Amino acid sequence: MIKKIIPHKPAKWFPCLGAWEAQLALLTDEQVGILLKSALNYLNTGECPSFDDQLLAFAFSSFADEIQKSQAAFDKKRLGGQKGGINSGIARSTM
Repeated sequence: MIKKIIPHKPAKWFPCLGAWEAQLALLTDEQVGILLKSALNYLNTGECPSFDDQLLAFAFSSFADEIQKSQAAFDKKRLGGQKGGINSGIARSTM
């Protein structure tokens, strides 16, 4: 089951892997469009899509994994920047 991501601030990107070309070639253009729109919605809102089409549900799991990894990396970098900013402010205030 794909977990709902609840980002404080959503990542603005996720990688699209070249290996997906073979998987996407099995889908119709309409299915690829639905899949891409669903992935972007998941990226921006964290809401898991529901698919009537089992093939789309299966294909979406690859997208969701990459989006979750991107969100985790984004959150880690964002928190590191916040800590750096706080430490910098503390250092300047004690000068």
